[in-house]
Amino acid sequence: MAEEELRDQHLENVITIISHNDEEIENPKSSDNKTNAGDEDLLSAEYFSVKRCCYHPYPLHNFDIIVEKVNSLKIDSKEKKLCLFRLQRIFTKVSCLQKIYKYSYFYSRVFIVVASILAPTLTSINTDEEKAMYIYLWWIIWNLQILISLITSVSTFFKWDRNYFLYSEFKDKIEEEIWHFLQSTHEYRDRTESVNRIEFLQKIEEMYTNLCLKDAEIKLSNLQFTKNDDKSKQTPT
Repeated sequence: MAEEELRDQHLENVITIISHNDEEIENPKSSDNKTNAGDEDLLSAEYFSVKRCCYHPYPLHNFDIIVEKVNSLKIDSKEKKLCLFRLQRIFTKVSCLQKIYKYSYFYSRVFIVVASILAPTLTSINTDEEKAMYIYLWWIIWNLQILISLITSVSTFFKWDRNYFLYSEFKDKIEEEIWHFLQSTHEYRDRTESVNRIEFLQKIEEMYTNLCLKDAEIKLSNLQFTKNDDKSKQTPT
């Protein structure tokens, strides 16, 4: 009887081991749950990148380093996403508008300078009305003068120069602030990560608020200038 009891106990142990192995085979991912649990909170730089037709994949240079820094912070996944999404949207808007104002300001100024030199030069050499090129040069000079006046008026109205310098200054400031935060320099030195993160996001929001206020002042000055111009035209002489 003792031998039979030992055999039955041995069979029960074998059956238990086999059933446990079958469960591991049926659920191969269960053994990796612990290893993958720590990777769930890690965010990808590609997920927060901004891809446009004429822009680089990342609106901010070395954006993957920023994502790695945020991933290293001891905060939950929602706060990490909030931080990265806010940086992404602010910097994307700033970089986009800065490029628009940059090209508008640069090419308009270049055209005005070149056309202002060409128009009087062509006028001085286009004196013989009997030549076949006289009428063509006359129309070229006339178009240049019209374009100079038109582009100058549009540039003055939209204030491309002020907008370009404003957004360029903010773009440089936000890049400088980001790298101070990443390197823990200046006011971010000798502080905890949570304090630095709160201080950094607060400074970025303050800078962005000041940018929006200055941008609104420029637009309001354009509107006020237009209203004053309309009133002067309506005033009887």
